[in-house]
Amino acid sequence: MIEEILHYSNIGTPSYLAQLISYANSSTYTEKELKDFFFRKSIDNRYIFDGGVHFLSLIGFFIKNKSNNIEINKSLLHFLENDYLLIEKINSLFLLQLTQSDLFKKLFNKSTMFYEQDGTLVISSAAFKFKYAIIRQFLLDFNVISKHAYINKNYLVNNNYQSYFNNIDISKKNEQRILTLDEFKKLQELKNTYGENAENFVVDYEKNKFKSHELVESIEKISNLNVSAGFDVVSLQSDGSNIIDKFIEVKSYSNNKTFFWSKNEVEMAKNKKNNYFLYLVNQKKIDNPEYTPIMIQNLYKDIFLSSNWDMECQSWFFKEKK
Repeated sequence: MIEEILHYSNIGTPSYLAQLISYANSSTYTEKELKDFFFRKSIDNRYIFDGGVHFLSLIGFFIKNKSNNIEINKSLLHFLENDYLLIEKINSLFLLQLTQSDLFKKLFNKSTMFYEQDGTLVISSAAFKFKYAIIRQFLLDFNVISKHAYINKNYLVNNNYQSYFNNIDISKKNEQRILTLDEFKKLQELKNTYGENAENFVVDYEKNKFKSHELVESIEKISNLNVSAGFDVVSLQSDGSNIIDKFIEVKSYSNNKTFFWSKNEVEMAKNKKNNYFLYLVNQKKIDNPEYTPIMIQNLYKDIFLSSNWDMECQSWFFKEKK
């Protein structure tokens, strides 16, 4: 039963489990021999990996032969060719076992989880009591969850793994959690940083695309000059453009593709039509030189008037009649 991992101090990091599996595949070893090989070895600045071998046995990666020696499950051998896929498979095997256990219900329920406004799933620190710290550490090490950017001791469920939590009775219509003043300030600072990073990325992206164009230096951030312009960056639509003819609104996201769109931006999109673009920039990928943002042309037509996006009013403007 997967609950047995609670008896250990450390399951292991991705690097450790990958090395452990590779070593186990090199010959035939007893469980003790596998543990002893890594005794006092430093991996990811850690020395204690007492639960790794048993963990891989619990999720079905390791099996014991007739001589009671450890072998790798033959149906999983092909995952050894790619470390990334290997770790993803370990995650899926573990989460499948965990979701089928009573332990899962103790950890994850409507008392310990909630949805943020953009649909991001959050786990509160209440889920991970001291005796469950090994599970929290595993989920962090294997990138199933990550630390919340502005709510202390809370964790975000990363997109690839949200489906494992779908059966938990958490209403997405719950009232939005009230932030403390400190959390609100951190959120605003984070949004400002993300927005500026995304705009700088788009300017660099466009300049690189049109680096041989005579107007390349005219590609710039307009938000530095006027935050109410209705767009953030001006650029060129093609190498044949002889004037600035692309007006880009930049929106940053990190999990789900959500963004706020002001009345001024909507009006600008309506007026500029095919000259107006939305660039959706994944904050987690902008450091990747191969990354290309999502680009939508004439977004008034393709988003505002489209049925492919959910639109929700967040505020109303009231003015007293005279």
